[in-house]
Amino acid sequence: MNGWSNSVDNNTGKTTGFSFAWTPNKKVSLIENYLAGPEASNFNRTFRHLSDTVFTYSPIAKLSLMANYDYGQDHFVDTTVVPPITGPMAHWSGIAGYIKYAFNDKWTFATRGEYFDDHDGFETGATQHLSEFTATLQRTIAKSIISRLEYRRDMSNQDTFPFRTGLFKDNQNTVTVGVIYAFSSADAK
Repeated sequence: MNGWSNSVDNNTGKTTGFSFAWTPNKKVSLIENYLAGPEASNFNRTFRHLSDTVFTYSPIAKLSLMANYDYGQDHFVDTTVVPPITGPMAHWSGIAGYIKYAFNDKWTFATRGEYFDDHDGFETGATQHLSEFTATLQRTIAKSIISRLEYRRDMSNQDTFPFRTGLFKDNQNTVTVGVIYAFSSADAK
């Protein structure tokens, strides 16, 4: 990969990923992803690590349950001095749970809850615990066209979310109405 959370690579190093998938039957799957590589700006001597585990269980064709756990770590690096100074190790973790139920071939309801612990403020810029809840109602309009109505509530134990000029609060609510075009019918599921 040419960078992490940026569109232009910030150093000459490359991040490499590995993935393992196990599907013992049609109802259960486990996917383990691992990424590692240098990601500090103009500095290739520290490595960022991320482990991503996804477990999916579909007891019946209409119902899918998913759990996702992430753990990451990297060093703080001060690149404003020459040579750069490597600081302490930072780590973060997150867990999510999803429930998706298809009432029929046109209507689906999904809900998701997530918790993210930015233990050292490395990922979000503030030491904080973030959580969110999302509810989505989806309707398939045509074979490759989907409409969605979604409500999301984000929360933090810090005043992180902007709500007025120069002011922040510890939560935010959003509602989204969208239309999606899937390039294949498999993408529309």
